[in-house]
Amino acid sequence: MKKLTITIIVVSIFFILFSFKAFAGVDVTATVGNAVTIYNMDSWGKNDHNVTGPNFSQASVDVNNKIIKARAYASYGIPYVSPSKQEAAGYLGTTIFLKPGQIGINALVRITFNGSYNGLIGALGVAAGRVIIEGLVTGAYDVPDTNPRVVILDTSKGLIPSGAISSTFNRSLEVVVPVGGTGFGAKLNVIVACGTAKSKIYTGVCDNDFYNGSRQVKLNWIKVEVVKPGSQVPGVGGGGGGGQGLGSGWRPPMAK
Repeated sequence: MKKLTITIIVVSIFFILFSFKAFAGVDVTATVGNAVTIYNMDSWGKNDHNVTGPNFSQASVDVNNKIIKARAYASYGIPYVSPSKQEAAGYLGTTIFLKPGQIGINALVRITFNGSYNGLIGALGVAAGRVIIEGLVTGAYDVPDTNPRVVILDTSKGLIPSGAISSTFNRSLEVVVPVGGTGFGAKLNVIVACGTAKSKIYTGVCDNDFYNGSRQVKLNWIKVEVVKPGSQVPGVGGGGGGGQGLGSGWRPPMAK
């Protein structure tokens, strides 16, 4: 009897935890003009290569304070002992369930990412490095194998010099998403790298640091605004589910 009671308790806890995970996210009613600001994130992750040696990458995600930290360091060394291509990445986001309201099939929504970043971009010699901060939407109507995104920072563009870098951001993009169903995701993605897919660090030093001390990327909030029915967007029909009603030439509206 005691074993049976323990089994029931364990199974009950499992279902409770599973339910919280399965239904995590934010509900937004699909009515034109409706807006919801999201402060609590329910999805996060990181990837790094924190090896012992002269070259390394580090990443951490603080969900409670909505902070992503990442650092990649690589210098000329012995690639077989310590790889001279390093990449650290982290993300914070949430799942949004668009519930039927004034709109019942698909809707054009505006997703806004608000936050700040503070870091150090360091590259000497011919060391190749890159820092990317972007807002990403998954599960939207889009062309295959791509996700609509808004670039907040990309050090490979704009000839950003080495040194300390910091700024606030409030960037948005508009996408067509289904009403009802499994929802869609919005997340802030951070990638810090030294070396590229085709080029490792063979000379010089690369140190892109958004990790130590106050160096970090901070997400304040994600805002969701219902702009209009998706059927009013050129190339998008009234069909719902599985990308029905989309013209083959449709692309997500430009980020703002």
